[in-house]
Amino acid sequence: MEKKRAPVIDYIRVLAILLMVFFHLFYDLTIYGYTHINFHQDPFWFYLPRFIVSLFLLAVGASLVITYKNGIDAKKFLRRQFKLVILSLGVSLLTYFMFPDRWIYFGTLHCIAVTSFIGIFFVRRPQWSLILAGIITVMVFVFHLDTQMLSALFPIKSMDFIPPYPWMAWVWLGIFFAHTKYLYLPLKASSLDPKILFISRHSLLIYLIHQPILFYGIYLFSLLLKM
Repeated sequence: MEKKRAPVIDYIRVLAILLMVFFHLFYDLTIYGYTHINFHQDPFWFYLPRFIVSLFLLAVGASLVITYKNGIDAKKFLRRQFKLVILSLGVSLLTYFMFPDRWIYFGTLHCIAVTSFIGIFFVRRPQWSLILAGIITVMVFVFHLDTQMLSALFPIKSMDFIPPYPWMAWVWLGIFFAHTKYLYLPLKASSLDPKILFISRHSLLIYLIHQPILFYGIYLFSLLLKM
């Protein structure tokens, strides 16, 4: 059976990609001294990357339902997961050699890989997904058991630390969302649609290459200014 189209997810994924490029541009500009942003104390810059990760994981949960609600193709799913694991290890190795004091040992890709393994068991359980997401929300906002509390347990402050808890809540919300009619709201066609689809379909590639392009692009620009 052909899976039902959900353009809302394309727009959510593209919004996440564009915001991510925007954030990393200013992050890299700050590294090179062109801007002076405190990413830990400025509310906008502190919450922006967390909002971006939330969008990505919401799309992950919804996409699992769209793809596997009518039956799980184990070979296809495991092939996808293997690719995510290999890419996650690549990110860890690359950042370990480039930034040994801030390397990414469990970032966004790692989280997507692990939460997808969990989420696949909930593609037909939207009510349980909503309940579990609600429990995590209470744990975070009432008992303050959040990512910052977990990161304090590790000696290295990673550039990108996205553990399954509490971020699995967004995957479960995506699963629940995919079982509602709102996911399939018709969107008016526009001249941007081909670009939206292109970015959405190549979101993983853009995720992987945009930061090296930005980082070394600014580095080369800095060298040119000194010539």
